[in-house]
Amino acid sequence: MQKKYAPRQTELQRLQQEIQSIQDQLSKQQATLSEDEQSRLSRDAEEKQKLLKRDAEDAQNDFNHDRDEAINQIGQKMVRVINQYAGQNGYALILDDQQIPVYYASKEIEVTAEIVKRYDAANPVADAAPAAKPASTHPVPAK
Repeated sequence: MQKKYAPRQTELQRLQQEIQSIQDQLSKQQATLSEDEQSRLSRDAEEKQKLLKRDAEDAQNDFNHDRDEAINQIGQKMVRVINQYAGQNGYALILDDQQIPVYYASKEIEVTAEIVKRYDAANPVADAAPAAKPASTHPVPAK
């Protein structure tokens, strides 16, 4: 997603620099510019600020939509991996302790590392950096 949105970010930065340049010109040359030229530059800066705000909001909305869609796709893939793992290992229930409060659970039943390993194997990413290790390092007991 960073690659996809880099050109838009560059364009927003360019527009911000144009606005800053106009504002600098207005402040530095205020005494020498005619009223008409000052008004023209002020209007130009205001129009560019409106455009910048609109473009930034559109970019943020598009990014949020793409991020949510990516998270949803990952979630669907993860559910398939979890369902397969649960069926193969005889689990009746697997909980996400980030979503549901779990007040106690034996460390021997922790399956996060194995699920992440299986997800990564089923969904390789060619140009991604190595994934961070899961928080839990407890081995999953064999059944």
